[in-house]
Amino acid sequence: MQPETDGVLIDNFENILANDQQLILDHFSKYSGLRNGFVALNTAFTRDGVVIAVPEGLSIENPVHILNINGEGSDNIISQPRNLVILGRNSNAKLIESYHSISSSSNFSNVVTEIVMEENSYLEHYKIQDENTNSFHINWTQVEQKGGSNFTT
Repeated sequence: MQPETDGVLIDNFENILANDQQLILDHFSKYSGLRNGFVALNTAFTRDGVVIAVPEGLSIENPVHILNINGEGSDNIISQPRNLVILGRNSNAKLIESYHSISSSSNFSNVVTEIVMEENSYLEHYKIQDENTNSFHINWTQVEQKGGSNFTT
């Protein structure tokens, strides 16, 4: 398991399942459900993903950056990133999701991000899409907000 930084947990699904399975069970696919075929496809083929959990009352000054790179290789690459972000009560964070291509290979990205915001939490969310012209990108971001929370994207 990755160490917590200032109380923030940033890890992958595999490690969380091995060490704190309930965190995944409580949140995975609870908010996005199977809303459409692309979300269902991502859910069916999720092998791993990024989990970010900000504890109650913590404000993170620097943004957390999830960097996705489609690299060299054969054409017709499919990637299905899955992100789970949980903000505790009265917490504050910035999140950057970026998607990049480093070759001209064709690829298809099917991204699902689930964000859970407890009372009075605040999240600034940025998405950068810097993929080549042979790329196709589909994204589903589902935000579950409790009273007084504020989501900016």
